[in-house]
Amino acid sequence: ETYVEPCPRLPCGPAFDSISVNAGVIINLLKERLVSEADLNQILYAFKRGRGGFRRFGERRILDFKFKALEAVNLSAPFDLLNPLLCAMTQLAERSLLEGESLALIQLLVNYYQDGTKNVKPHRHRCRHICCSLGASRDVEVEGSTVYMAHGDCLPLGGESHAVPAVAAKTSARVSICLFYGSAAEFASGSLGVPAKEGCLWWTHPDDKLQASREAGDKENTLSVSTMGNRGTFRDSGIPRSLVLV
Repeated sequence: ETYVEPCPRLPCGPAFDSISVNAGVIINLLKERLVSEADLNQILYAFKRGRGGFRRFGERRILDFKFKALEAVNLSAPFDLLNPLLCAMTQLAERSLLEGESLALIQLLVNYYQDGTKNVKPHRHRCRHICCSLGASRDVEVEGSTVYMAHGDCLPLGGESHAVPAVAAKTSARVSICLFYGSAAEFASGSLGVPAKEGCLWWTHPDDKLQASREAGDKENTLSVSTMGNRGTFRDSGIPRSLVLV
């Protein structure tokens, strides 16, 4: 990833000493003084103003950063404004680990919801994650229960089904920043994944999947042409015969 900068693991500061991280239990970053209000407001304002990189996905716009089992990470400009929040979320993830586990960060997703009419259908992930909500408050459904998320709230989850239902009246904008992770052992075993589908480590935008498919097809076609025999015949590569020189 162009904007991803691995960095040394930072020890949890004293503010984290009294915090327990449990799936489904809200932690407010402002109340616990883990991130300043100025830092959170800067993120919200920047993404409401359309800071680059967002692409439409379903009823929201989304930005993603992929990691390969990093213990800590920084983002370079213009996304460095996320670093104070990313550091706090990383330390919360660290505190959620079981004894003997080491942290493996795999992806960061930033979701922008224009108003309360935008929803996310029920889904789950094959990893742990922490989501931070900025801006308008929203209800989040976790395994059939409703969790209210306000500005600065973080919600840790460990594979539970969750959704963001739409509301009847329009609200102001909301930004959701989600950090996905597991243990280094889980990463090494191949059991981790942001998608529910096995065999996939990262969530990938449909546009990127389409591009990868096209590139794979171009490569296959190139290989097919390069292995043609001298008799002017070739393997069935899907290339129109009128475009193949023999």
